[in-house]
Amino acid sequence: MLLITACSSINHSNTAIPLDQYSQYYLQKIPTALHNQASLQKLTITSAQGKHELLLQTELRENTISMVGLSPAGLVLFNMRWSVEAGLTVESKVALNELKPEIMLAFYQLAVWPLTDIQAGLSGLKVSLSPSDNRKREFYLHDVLIFSVLHQEQHSQMIHLRDHYQIDILTLQQTQLEN
Repeated sequence: MLLITACSSINHSNTAIPLDQYSQYYLQKIPTALHNQASLQKLTITSAQGKHELLLQTELRENTISMVGLSPAGLVLFNMRWSVEAGLTVESKVALNELKPEIMLAFYQLAVWPLTDIQAGLSGLKVSLSPSDNRKREFYLHDVLIFSVLHQEQHSQMIHLRDHYQIDILTLQQTQLEN
């Protein structure tokens, strides 16, 4: 999944993240309840090509999200920063073949942000809570389930049925940042 390449940088003033060929998600402002939080998470990405792990350090400020992806050995894979005013900046140190950093940010919001915020940002998909588990968000294209996100306090799981991959996110550390 990881292929070493030369440093690259992407700067998007538009905050639309393509989720697949039919839909996109417009990044939403940080909910007040999440201001000044930081987390360290372990991501496990499972696909037909194998299983890959990385660490994700995320800081949520009033108007800014900063995210750094690290290999299990501590090598910086990417730096990403987003704000309503400046848009999205991604600096990749290596190419992530199956999952781009900006998609990780979109799925982070899709798992954690309030449902009303998510609905405002979706284009091409509809979201609803699963009738069997109100912690599970299901994303539909017309009447076809495309992916689901189950969010619990320390663990989230995203299963993409159409693209055949799964992301498990384990929160290792959660801290409150000072203003």
